[in-house]
Amino acid sequence: MKLAIVGLPGAGKSSLFQAITGVEGSRGGPHSGENPKPAVCKVPDPRMEVLRDLFKPKKFTLASLEFLDFAGVFGGDRAATGGGPLVAALRAADALVRVGRAFGEFEDDPLRDMDALETEILLLDLDQVDRRIERLEASLKKGSKNKETEEKELGAMQRAKAALGEGKPVSSVSFSETESKLLANFAFLTKKPAIDVINIAEGRLKDETYLGKIKAKYPDAVALCAPIEMEIATLDAADRPAFIEELGIPEPAAGRLIRASYRSLGLRSFFTVGEDEVKAWTIRGGDDAVTSAGKIHTDLARGFIRAEVFHYDDLKALGSMKEVKAKNKLRLEGRDYEVKDGDILNIRFSV
Repeated sequence: MKLAIVGLPGAGKSSLFQAITGVEGSRGGPHSGENPKPAVCKVPDPRMEVLRDLFKPKKFTLASLEFLDFAGVFGGDRAATGGGPLVAALRAADALVRVGRAFGEFEDDPLRDMDALETEILLLDLDQVDRRIERLEASLKKGSKNKETEEKELGAMQRAKAALGEGKPVSSVSFSETESKLLANFAFLTKKPAIDVINIAEGRLKDETYLGKIKAKYPDAVALCAPIEMEIATLDAADRPAFIEELGIPEPAAGRLIRASYRSLGLRSFFTVGEDEVKAWTIRGGDDAVTSAGKIHTDLARGFIRAEVFHYDDLKALGSMKEVKAKNKLRLEGRDYEVKDGDILNIRFSV
């Protein structure tokens, strides 16, 4: 799962990237042309600590998300990036982490930078739609061999353009199943899940009125101070709680941002356990047992027979696998079973 961190120059993208991943960000200028910088962030999950204590495995593996620091996409001549490789890489991301500044000259108007970023993202989609409409109209004018398909796509693109022209995202437009398939490869930025981060001044961290103004427009936004989060990330684990409490921060940025990402993307975690390894796996809501088995290994999906399933909550309450079995909390599920967050799976398979 790849999440692209984007923002206007000076918003604090690279500081946030470093705070949550421990890797120094790109820090490139507008249209610098450099590739997005990737780094993996482990997903903190207190359930994993309990499982480690119960099974005492040789190996312990948290789930992870990949964050990409995009420098130079916004903040200049949009024509310079409209169809470039950096924007193509941005469109390939699963979600956007949109960073807006609310410090310095933006402190008194904490929504201005984020609103401007939303407009820039929208205009990139509008540029793409305009170019595609021009090509479709030219093709149809010449007498296209795929007239019916291109006419359907053109109609869908024109509705997308109308919405974008009104300042609305492509996600606000209803498309038929056929139209959705025709538009899938365009990977519209305004159709992607978005996690909003407002980078505020340190002095505003406890200002409930100020934070309320942000939440009124962006109710799910993560408000943080990126330089402080970078400082927290460098502290020894034993020193962090006191520092966080003094600042009035509920928890470091990584935990809050990852939880917001899971909500926005509709992600779930399931676990595999044993003496060799305890591991967390990430799936999308609605994924079935076969899909989940494939996350572990393709052979498990290919030769899937049944999934042995029990839930973390039952294991924690009962204290051992022996009790889970004794209380009939372990069951067999077929390939269509929808895996729940917190399920523990053992896959029966044959290849």
